[in-house]
Amino acid sequence: MNRACVSIVKTNQAPGYPEILAAVQESLEVIGGLKEVVKPGDLVLINPSWVAPPVEREAGCITLPEVPRALADMVKAIGARPVIAESSAVGVDTAKVIEASGYRELQDMGYEVVNLKKTPSVQLSTEDGKIFDTVECWELARQADVIISVPKLKTHDQTEMTCSIKKLKGLLTDNAKRAMHQKGVFDGVIDLLSGLKPKLAVVDAIICQEGIGPIFGRPVEMDLIMAGKDLVAVDAVCARLIGYEPSETLLTVNAAARGLGVMDLVLIEVRGE
Repeated sequence: MNRACVSIVKTNQAPGYPEILAAVQESLEVIGGLKEVVKPGDLVLINPSWVAPPVEREAGCITLPEVPRALADMVKAIGARPVIAESSAVGVDTAKVIEASGYRELQDMGYEVVNLKKTPSVQLSTEDGKIFDTVECWELARQADVIISVPKLKTHDQTEMTCSIKKLKGLLTDNAKRAMHQKGVFDGVIDLLSGLKPKLAVVDAIICQEGIGPIFGRPVEMDLIMAGKDLVAVDAVCARLIGYEPSETLLTVNAAARGLGVMDLVLIEVRGE
């Protein structure tokens, strides 16, 4: 079996955009580069976490806007079209998160920042889904040539950890999010992963969150950017980083069991820090 690669890059405290851009670039260069994933003309969905307020940078709740901005700039340089898009949690006004979190400023700078709750939905087929044969997601997610998961690294009050796999639930409609929690989130999220097939994860682990995440946990500054093309491997390394064994995070276990990535740390090469 081929070894998966996950990068860990350290930043200084309270990094600004130039330093975050450099860290994202380095995190991708050491795993083979963005050009292995994105081709000229691609529609690239960059999917940060906008779960809910609080949106202060120091709260560690949502993905810092500089991280998807860095990816968008790199995608543009290749000649592809980056779209930064997400939907917040059920009942949360995504527009308010955009307005208060720094993403509105990205819009004003000319970046394509999309509130998915204002866009059309479609049915997405899963592969051998255990809970869902199809899931209701946003049309943009099905249209995208490349999906990049850009999570905030946090503990979670239901799933131990939320990272690149769990974060994908933001690509579901509110109705589908409700159904997933009612019918089985630990298999339902993996059904979604099987249908979306993201090609890359870039993790914002600059200011993380522990305790009662994903919204009301305690902020923890780690000043890290992590990346990998195997989302299961990325989440396995992130789990170990914050004190779990990968076998303790059931989403990672279920994804690996379905052959959607590598969980065994022996088969994962960590590059960088």
